[in-house]
Amino acid sequence: MPSIEQILQRKLIPWAKAGAAERIIVARKRMSLATVPSGVELKYRKLEGRRVIIKGGRVYGNTRRISAKWPEAGMHEAENARLICVVEGTINFQVGNYLLGCKEGDFVLIPPRLPYPGDKYLPRLLNSRIPNHSFSLLWMLQYRRGFHCYISRYANGKREIDSMENRLFLDGRVIELFHLLIEEATGEKNDLLCEGLLLAFVVALQREVEAKRYLHPGPVAESDEVSTAKNDFIGQLGDYIKQHLNQPLTSELVARELYMSRAQFVRRIRQETGQTFVEFLNTYRMQQAKTLLAESEWTVRAISRYVGFRSSTYFHAFFLRQESCTPGEFRLKIQQQLHRSKMRR
Repeated sequence: MPSIEQILQRKLIPWAKAGAAERIIVARKRMSLATVPSGVELKYRKLEGRRVIIKGGRVYGNTRRISAKWPEAGMHEAENARLICVVEGTINFQVGNYLLGCKEGDFVLIPPRLPYPGDKYLPRLLNSRIPNHSFSLLWMLQYRRGFHCYISRYANGKREIDSMENRLFLDGRVIELFHLLIEEATGEKNDLLCEGLLLAFVVALQREVEAKRYLHPGPVAESDEVSTAKNDFIGQLGDYIKQHLNQPLTSELVARELYMSRAQFVRRIRQETGQTFVEFLNTYRMQQAKTLLAESEWTVRAISRYVGFRSSTYFHAFFLRQESCTPGEFRLKIQQQLHRSKMRR
């Protein structure tokens, strides 16, 4: 599976330079052939089933991720905009009550609160028009303080996602350019301006990738699937903490999310880990913080905020107490170790 960097270099940037206006399909509640680029197939297909409101579906800060679902149709509604690019293959992609025939190089822009296929349902919902039923998509999602990209490939009815190609960017320029692109494309669309914004956005994204200014936030949280068995308490707990890492978490809140009483939750975590919930949470946050200090160029303040410490001062003191060195000293030590390792080669 090609990396996000390779896709940006070899496909998205050349496509944007070659004139992207005819590649951007803006999904709307009401669509006609006059509202889509020439060559795009459009068919009416009524969305089936009932709409179910989702409460508490939050990830990456206080941003609502999925606001509603259509379980029978395998569709989602989100509070944030997303841009999906077909990077390989040809597919039929449903948005709202319409089926879009998309080819390689097409971008589908989905505004907030418009139903679209849930990621794990795509193999079932999408009818590929190539014999081996394979296609690849680059998903790009906007959050209030971040921008999320991941690649999903579908072959023979199965989905493949490389967790290393699941990346979270916090650069303000990337977020602002994406916001401007969404605003322009969904308003009184100016083709020339959209082309310029798309090119600027993908070039800015490529720059962040090359500089390795991103995080691997773990398994893609967009789908309903959990990465662990239902009876794997620690696995479920880890999944929840991973998805809500920078939020204020309490044993009462997490117990409720795992459908347990607080007493049951406290007893269970003590039995299986020998720790209290606060100890388990702080251990997890410290592991993530040390990874970021070692592998990223983020400031200590940004790292402390991302992993959920209430202030950089508190994070600094906590880190010193746990590791007998400051975050900056820890990062320098790791860099020196890497330098010595390279010199020995």
